[in-house]
Amino acid sequence: MAGRAPRTPSRPRAVPAGRFAVVAARFNEAISKKLADGAVAALSEGGVRPERVDERRAQKMPPGPQPPAEARVAMAYDEHAGQVVMHDRDGHTWTYASPTWTMLATAHDPGARTQAAM
Repeated sequence: MAGRAPRTPSRPRAVPAGRFAVVAARFNEAISKKLADGAVAALSEGGVRPERVDERRAQKMPPGPQPPAEARVAMAYDEHAGQVVMHDRDGHTWTYASPTWTMLATAHDPGARTQAAM
């Protein structure tokens, strides 16, 4: 076809080291299950062995402070502390150690941002 670049065979990608977590909310069980199953399948297709994937269905959160529900956050697992660290769009830093979210008072607030990554 005119105007299209020829297809080149894709190179195999290196499989990242470490473990992977797939966490799905229980707001809409049917949708959450499809999303979680799709994520697990994509990891498998990418070469991640099943024993390196932890799948969790989120439980109902207890009363208390919680970060706002939003889609564009930066999140990572702090293996040393054994908790999830999240930075929201409003510039707040949160930690999660089951079952509690805690908003941290940080010495240096990175400020609000979009498309952040950790």
